[in-house]
Amino acid sequence: MPSILGDLNRINSRSALQLSLMLLDMNGVARGQVADAIRDLRQKAEADGKLHDFSTLRKDAHNGFTFMVAEDLSHRQLLDRLSAWCEIKMAKTGASAGAD
Repeated sequence: MPSILGDLNRINSRSALQLSLMLLDMNGVARGQVADAIRDLRQKAEADGKLHDFSTLRKDAHNGFTFMVAEDLSHRQLLDRLSAWCEIKMAKTGASAGAD
């Protein structure tokens, strides 16, 4: 989890700060589950070259986050896919977007 928080700190945006605070607000077990899920996504993407993601919604159902990993996409392509996927998820769940 420390490397995830460091990566978010380097992004230096309001959304990255919001995600950092959401992660820090989780209990240790939940943070460990997120870290394990990210590690699994990376391993799957490395093994099969496909796009993999997972999302979670907070108990208040107003916000959450999605992690997406793809080996064969450029940074821009991945961000475009992630943005589109998050819009679909927000429409389905009624979650709100953080602003930069």
